[in-house]
Amino acid sequence: MMCRILIITTTLLATTFAGHSGAYAYQDAPATPPTLIQRAKRPNFTEREWNGIYFENLFRDALVGNRPEPQASAAMTQNGPSAPNTVDKPSNPENASAFSWSDHIDSTVIEDEVKTLQQRLVADITTPGRFKSDYGKIHHSYSMLSMLFGIVYEYDKDVRWKELSAVAQPAFARAAANSRVGSLQAYNNAKLQRDNLTEMVRGGRFNDNEKSIEAIDWPSAVNRSPMMLQLETTLGILKPHLSNQTEFTQNSETIYHGANLISAMGQVLCQTDMEAADEEDYAAYAQEMSAAAQKVIEGTKTNNYDLASEGFNLIEQSCSNCHDEWR
Repeated sequence: MMCRILIITTTLLATTFAGHSGAYAYQDAPATPPTLIQRAKRPNFTEREWNGIYFENLFRDALVGNRPEPQASAAMTQNGPSAPNTVDKPSNPENASAFSWSDHIDSTVIEDEVKTLQQRLVADITTPGRFKSDYGKIHHSYSMLSMLFGIVYEYDKDVRWKELSAVAQPAFARAAANSRVGSLQAYNNAKLQRDNLTEMVRGGRFNDNEKSIEAIDWPSAVNRSPMMLQLETTLGILKPHLSNQTEFTQNSETIYHGANLISAMGQVLCQTDMEAADEEDYAAYAQEMSAAAQKVIEGTKTNNYDLASEGFNLIEQSCSNCHDEWR
């Protein structure tokens, strides 16, 4: 019996040792080297080859027309038509206006002017002491921002910051009203809205607690005096650039920008309840100015100096006629 147990034990040990030996032998076997795959080199493109392949701004350069609005249609089911779409929609989803602002001012001009005003406010709003002497300039900048964001709110095409305009416009209007005096309270509000504007221009939100508006109250949005000052400044910039063909060619972008602003301001002056907007002659002069600015715009687009020069002369004429009667 003892011999049988010894034989069985020896057999098990031999089997176990053989198994472990096989495993170690498998682990010690050299690994098969991986197959190397020859990959293509990464191509290099020059800036000239790259430009034109993709849009710099998809919404501005590629899309045409207004965004389609979802239609609430009754979908048929086995038990009949389903319930209509009950998704809540804002009372003014696109902040749309029946007036075609895009016919008078390009969205790129709005964006560029907002950025210019933001940089100006950063330079002008520094200390309470300086604000006491410079609040007039800050009042003008915020008045122009309020006007521009009123246009953004009602703009009939895609334009940057449209979704923020319902809060930004009244905030800028309030900052403009406060900046009629050089008080510490006015300085603090001007500084706050300057920081909000800077954050918005950088792509962030507009952090203001004011309730969103549902329509633009143009008489509260901007007064006539800041627009007259802006008009005078813009005409002073454009005049030398339209003195001859060479100046016109070299400064066409500046001319285009200024003419867009003039055309838009002419239309703002005619908005409902604006000062003297119900006076027939006054409204006619404003419309003439806007139409003349369109000639300048068209002249810059087609590189037609004679047309642009004619339009500028008509702007000055309409302003002169209006001042003779209304100033």
